[in-house]
Amino acid sequence: MQKTTPTPEQIELIFRLLEMQAESTRKIVFEAFEQVLKNPKPAEPSQSRKTMTVDEVAAFTGLAKGTIYIKTMRGLIPHYKRDKRVFFDRNEIEAWLLENKRITTTEADKQADKYLAQKASRQKR
Repeated sequence: MQKTTPTPEQIELIFRLLEMQAESTRKIVFEAFEQVLKNPKPAEPSQSRKTMTVDEVAAFTGLAKGTIYIKTMRGLIPHYKRDKRVFFDRNEIEAWLLENKRITTTEADKQADKYLAQKASRQKR
């Protein structure tokens, strides 16, 4: 295969095409930046507000929206009602999630040892 050297006209044409592509890319990037500046993404509701909606609690906890409604109706999740709308306190939801901690085997062993020690001391009396 024989290599050919581009003519000065071809080189000039290539540079013009590259300049046009660069200009087009620059316009796209600047338009995207302008859109971001005009419409910034709002902060996460759980970080910017103390209250949360059902949708936000579902996303935050990983539970289905229907599950949140069921737990609300049964009084199993801390919530507030105002004009038929349900609200949740972010801190209360976090505390609720941390309830009913499952103890580790190490903690269970310590509790068992403490129980057996107390039981042995009572039997000596």
